[in-house]
Amino acid sequence: MNEIGLRLKTERLRLRMSQRAFGEVGGVLGNAQANYERGERSPTAYYLVRLIKIGVDISYILTGTRSILFHADDDVDALQFNANFAKLTKNQRKIISDLVESMT
Repeated sequence: MNEIGLRLKTERLRLRMSQRAFGEVGGVLGNAQANYERGERSPTAYYLVRLIKIGVDISYILTGTRSILFHADDDVDALQFNANFAKLTKNQRKIISDLVESMT
């Protein structure tokens, strides 16, 4: 298993999803998901972008470094916030980011 494959599996398990369900979000079949996780195939940018909508930390998948919103892995509220935040438009995310920044 390569590093990207291991991190894909980590994110899938963090979200409590099967390989089939995770792969479907990414637009691939379950066997392709298994191949990604084993490092036998590399995921496409299209696949990775589709995973953002369920709260997958793409920065973590590609680099091994969690993005700032994904540090609280054990906090259910933070995970829900991350999943919802990922569904917002760019403008909506900016508004929320500005609001949070004004509170800190």
